[in-house]
Amino acid sequence: MVVVDFKREYVPYSYRVLSSYFSFFFHLILLLLLLLPCLPACLSTCTCTRLLYLPPHLPVSTIVSSPQHSSRGAGGFSAAETPQLVLLTFDDSINDLNKDLYTELFENGRLNPNGCPILSTMYVSHEWTDYSQVQNLYADGHEIASHSITAMPHVTPETDTTHLKIPLEKRDTQNHVLKNYNTTTATLLLDSIMHSFGEQFSTSKWAKEIAGQREILSAYGGVKMEDVRGMRAPFLAVGGNKMYRMLYEQNFTYDSSMPVYENNPPSWPYTLDYRLFHDCMIPPCPTNSFPGLWQVPMVMWQDLKGGRCSMGDACTTPPDAEGVYKMLIKNFERHYTTNRAPFGLFYHAAWFTTPHHKEGFIAFLDTITAMDDVWLVTNWQTLQWMRDPQPLSRVKNFGPFQCNYSVGGKNAFNVLYSEHVRMPVAKIYEVST
Repeated sequence: MVVVDFKREYVPYSYRVLSSYFSFFFHLILLLLLLLPCLPACLSTCTCTRLLYLPPHLPVSTIVSSPQHSSRGAGGFSAAETPQLVLLTFDDSINDLNKDLYTELFENGRLNPNGCPILSTMYVSHEWTDYSQVQNLYADGHEIASHSITAMPHVTPETDTTHLKIPLEKRDTQNHVLKNYNTTTATLLLDSIMHSFGEQFSTSKWAKEIAGQREILSAYGGVKMEDVRGMRAPFLAVGGNKMYRMLYEQNFTYDSSMPVYENNPPSWPYTLDYRLFHDCMIPPCPTNSFPGLWQVPMVMWQDLKGGRCSMGDACTTPPDAEGVYKMLIKNFERHYTTNRAPFGLFYHAAWFTTPHHKEGFIAFLDTITAMDDVWLVTNWQTLQWMRDPQPLSRVKNFGPFQCNYSVGGKNAFNVLYSEHVRMPVAKIYEVST
């Protein structure tokens, strides 16, 4: 009979001592790295995570962004000393169909605490856009960002991720989306969360769509190329590493396409130096490092029925203006009463064509613009504040929040446009599928 000894193989004492010392010093070094101040090369251009720096495009599957992105205010200020920034954004074309809405929102005397007008960020797609109106909004100080040329064709209701909506009861105990759940609005079939159709596009295709629209905004709308700093993927259909590599190579400053489910406390903007600290709601999300490239997260709301939604017009909207107001205040207060991370109001202008939607929203807007610690600013202004945080006591004098715009007057560009006529794409900007 053969007796098998399952005891561990004998290890010499000297080897075990060396192994213990190595393990001790390895963990000590990691601890020291976490305690070190932010890397000098990172400061002022990103939110540091106090972890090892990685070169561009290096996989970051094992290195996670610091939780400070979501739980600590920029600059280390207390909530009471942190200005509450509000980011009002609109997606898609700009034309006569939404001109009156923007006039009502922005030209009725609503001001920030320093006396400057409230501002928004417009993610502009090419088709159906009147570029003279783009130039007017730009001249008024609004940020103009890229939303693609063709709005990425071949989208179906099943692949439109703009209206990502996940009721709370469809989450497991770890807050992960349950498999094979079809949302009540039938806008998204979730199979451990369906992959975005944007992943099928190459880096070159993304460049033609996003950087190409930047060129069109400059050529037709008089927007300085260097002022088109950000993008939002059409239908929030992010393209993973290929899309973010394009942004990095094309010298964009930020993206704002990724919904973030975690909202207690809400997430601050962060850079893609390290692995995402939150769930990837619409894969593929970036898995490589893109140092200094910012993400302005779309922190998900909770509607009055308990569901989560990625954009304001994707929520289950209450049937009256009072309900709309309550839903907005409820989500605003989650930011305002915790860490005061920027609060996003992400919309399509069509949502406001329902009278009680607009009535409830304007009541909310009037409430927050009457507060002396709330600022409606652009995404770019927000990132400038993130790079150089100012406490509430000094933010009125913060340079980027002033209203000394120097981009030329209105109607400087007047590209021919006919209402209800689809604007053609110039041959030089045509994008093949």
